[in-house]
Amino acid sequence: MQDDNNSVSNLPKTDVISWTSTETISQKRGGKWYAIVVGVFVTLLAVDALLFAFGVFDLMALISTAALLVAMFVALMISTKLPAHESSYVLSNDGLVINGQNHPLSEFRAFGVRQHGGLWQLVLIPVKRFGMEIVSYIDEQNGEKIVDILANFLPMEEVPENGVDRLIDRLKI
Repeated sequence: MQDDNNSVSNLPKTDVISWTSTETISQKRGGKWYAIVVGVFVTLLAVDALLFAFGVFDLMALISTAALLVAMFVALMISTKLPAHESSYVLSNDGLVINGQNHPLSEFRAFGVRQHGGLWQLVLIPVKRFGMEIVSYIDEQNGEKIVDILANFLPMEEVPENGVDRLIDRLKI
C-alpha cells in the first residue's frame, strides 16, 4: 500500500501562492432595507403579543419569545455594522494554510471555482460527509495558478451556490 505522503512527494514541486481576501462581500443596505427589518421585527413582536392575548402562549413563552426576538434583532444590527474579516491563505504542496492553520489537501475530495457578485470564489469540498466547505475569494491574477496547483492533487467539480448562500445574499446579511 502506497502512503499518501510518498505520492505527494512524487508530484512536481509547485510554487507557493499566498493571498488575502475578505470572508464576505460588503452589502449595500439603504434605509429601505433597515425599514423592512424593523417592520418585520415589530410584526413578529405583535404576533407574539397576540398569541399571548388569545391564550396560545403563557406569560413565560411571551417573555422568552420577545427576548429571543430582541436578541436576534440586536445581533443582526451589530453584524451589519461590523467590517468583513480578512483572512490570509498560503497554498503549496503541503496543503492550504488559512490564518496559520494548516489544512492538508487530503482533507478535500475536490475543488471548484464559481463567480459570485462579480468576484471569483475558490470552493474546497471536504472528504467528510458533514464537513464545511472552505470558500475564499481569489483574484484573477492568482486564480489560474491556484487552480493549476490544486489540479495536481484534486479533481475539479462544478460547485453551484447552495440555498443558504443565495438566501443570505438575497437578504443582504
